[in-house]
Amino acid sequence: MNLRFYSLLLFVMFITQLIQSQENFLPGYIVNLKGDTLYGIIDYQNWISNPKSIRFKTDNDQNANIFEPMDLMAFKVKTDVYVSAKVRLETSPLRIDEIQEGADLHFIDDTVFLQTLVQGSKSLYVYYGIKDKDQFFIKQDSSFELLLYKKYVTFDLSMRNVRELKKYVGQLIVYLSDCPTLFHKINQVSYKRGSLTSLFMKYLEESNQPIDYQKKAEKYMVKSGLVGGIALNTLRFSSSTYAELVHANYEPSTSMTPGFFIEFIQARNQHKWSSYNEFLYAPTHFKGYYEDPLYRYYTVFHLNYLKMTNLVRYQLPLKNIHLFINGGMSNGYFFGEKNYKRSESKIYDDRILIEKALDEGIVHISV
Repeated sequence: MNLRFYSLLLFVMFITQLIQSQENFLPGYIVNLKGDTLYGIIDYQNWISNPKSIRFKTDNDQNANIFEPMDLMAFKVKTDVYVSAKVRLETSPLRIDEIQEGADLHFIDDTVFLQTLVQGSKSLYVYYGIKDKDQFFIKQDSSFELLLYKKYVTFDLSMRNVRELKKYVGQLIVYLSDCPTLFHKINQVSYKRGSLTSLFMKYLEESNQPIDYQKKAEKYMVKSGLVGGIALNTLRFSSSTYAELVHANYEPSTSMTPGFFIEFIQARNQHKWSSYNEFLYAPTHFKGYYEDPLYRYYTVFHLNYLKMTNLVRYQLPLKNIHLFINGGMSNGYFFGEKNYKRSESKIYDDRILIEKALDEGIVHISV
């Protein structure tokens, strides 16, 4: 193992430690199993998946205490409200490439923190943490009932068909039966946060019931702007026949690279994850000279170069600096290229030929 490997290993360990050590304590409260409300600060990570545990401390605590769902009844931090619940979770995948055949449901029992979406006389909760899917719950007396939904496939004459099991529609008709004006809307509701939240808010409104709490929808942020810089490009050829191109001395091309970027920043997880896209335009200009015993060759290439970079970005929000970790791909495209070659005879002064240096285009050039 060489020095480069150890340097990379140390860097990864350093970054991992930074990620794990980021704390974000904000005012909040917990409700313990006795029903007592304790105010303090909670390490708020703006969780994408429902947290498996939280770190909490009061003014009198020097170190944070860790609480899991079986240790609390509820907690609130910033605008997020979570309740502890013994639930039955459905484990079937939802992604198109993983959908299973058949409508059978598969369950596991667990104790988790459910995030509150709507709280009132009839409440709605969500759990995100299994198979990258939301699972929604309603509260019946003191227990939480999963709204049942599954995507599955069937095969008809070797044709793959994606179907939906929508038992949640019947569950909601029963749960909200005291408001029959909503039945039409219930039959059209989709198994998504926005659609279900809208339904429950409509129920509380038409039933003249107070809204104790509503989780406001969080939208991703979009940033855009101008970027620019200086591009230094070199040109070389690889060929067994075009000696005047292969052996010519091309000066590096230096050009300004104007462009713009657009970044889509994820709503949750403290805006740490984003999709960063950058587009740069770089015109390049190369001149080359080569001579053999019979001719002098002057070649000129004008190339328009568009660079497109697409990255997944993770931001480490340190105190006074912003450190980014990027991963993705970059592509370059040539367009509108012009090239020509001037051949001057060293024997006959009047024998000069001007033609294209490459008839087949710039695909043979490595920049």
